[in-house]
Amino acid sequence: MNFTVLEKYKKSQELLSYVQEVNITEEQEVYNASPEDSLLHLLRSPFYVLFEQSEEFLKELSNVFSIDDWAIALFNVPREKRKLIDVHFSEKMKFLYLEKLRLMDKHRPPSSDVVFVKNRISSYVGERLKESKVNHNKTLNLVNHQEDNKNAA
Repeated sequence: MNFTVLEKYKKSQELLSYVQEVNITEEQEVYNASPEDSLLHLLRSPFYVLFEQSEEFLKELSNVFSIDDWAIALFNVPREKRKLIDVHFSEKMKFLYLEKLRLMDKHRPPSSDVVFVKNRISSYVGERLKESKVNHNKTLNLVNHQEDNKNAA
């Protein structure tokens, strides 16, 4: 049996567990330090990436998940980052969201709930970004093909 593979897998699992529970700055540092083809990148889309998306994307995303999910996922995120999402909530949603955050100050959600919700959101964002990249590449290929046809004519 190849113990090197097992050891590599064990380290990847430990890193995955760690990165799921750290703040978004540490998470970003770990992902940036990990090779693109690492198990970490293959097994989990990073959560911090959502804060790097366009205003339009974030506006759409703010309505995909429930207020409960956003409160849990954004509970320990710095206020300036949370604002990128909560600015898109309706007044009623924002009121409920802030109330949930206040309650969580007194009764922290279990870390397993936080990990679960953040992973759901990051998976969704990761899939949308992959779709967007594929569509962008298809558009580029179509444009290149059209230019090739013009040049051939």
